[in-house]
Amino acid sequence: MLTRPARRDLAEVHLLDALAAALEAGLPTDRALHLALDSVESEGRAGAAWADLRRSADLGLPLAPSWDRAARRTGSPTIAAAGRAWAVAALSGAPLAAAVRSSAHAARERHRLLRAVEVATAGARATVTVLGLLPVAGVGLAAVLGIAPTTLYGSPPAVVSAAAGLALLLVGHLVVRALVARVVAGV
Repeated sequence: MLTRPARRDLAEVHLLDALAAALEAGLPTDRALHLALDSVESEGRAGAAWADLRRSADLGLPLAPSWDRAARRTGSPTIAAAGRAWAVAALSGAPLAAAVRSSAHAARERHRLLRAVEVATAGARATVTVLGLLPVAGVGLAAVLGIAPTTLYGSPPAVVSAAAGLALLLVGHLVVRALVARVVAGV
């Protein structure tokens, strides 16, 4: 099952693919954009961004600023890349379809790389989860063996040890999350 961000990313790639195909078929820019926008779901922030693009196309306004607004509104690197490609094509006279197609290709590669990073970091995330659950399992195992939690943690050194263990567990969890986030942010 895909997460909401993954579905959004795939919808954006689908939009760019549909737009590139319509432009390659020779449709006027506004008509090509309408066809592409009709092929994606319009919900949430993306829906408002698509509505702005559609409105700009209907009014015959330059679309590069609308792509830029859409990128800011959605926070999407895919839409930002499409906006930059659109602006470069508009300024230089480069073929728009090729620019949009290359943005779609770059988005697919970014999505593939993010999935690869998720797979590569799955072990670290699973280890943190298991290590986080071990202390709870230890208390449960002690209860099964007939040792009450008050016996385990009834003395001051045991309480200090448990507190230190929880603190170290929390620090370890935060460090691993930060490391994984740094790797993902570098993608």
